[in-house]
Amino acid sequence: VGYLSSGGYGYTVEKNIGYGYVRNAGGVSDDFLASGYYELVVAMQRTPAKIHLEPMYDPAGTRIKA
Repeated sequence: VGYLSSGGYGYTVEKNIGYGYVRNAGGVSDDFLASGYYELVVAMQRTPAKIHLEPMYDPAGTRIKA
């Protein structure tokens, strides 16, 4: 249903992260995204993935306000 556009290691969150796109003819809402199950193909193996709709680091923006 979508494509991974980039991926790498997120040193701040100490996890692998990826950015991608999800497509749906009926439109894509936050509820649609949250209801899905996601996997990425890495080295020809399926790997479970978790979606984040907010920034993974400092979502409230408190760090940049300090």
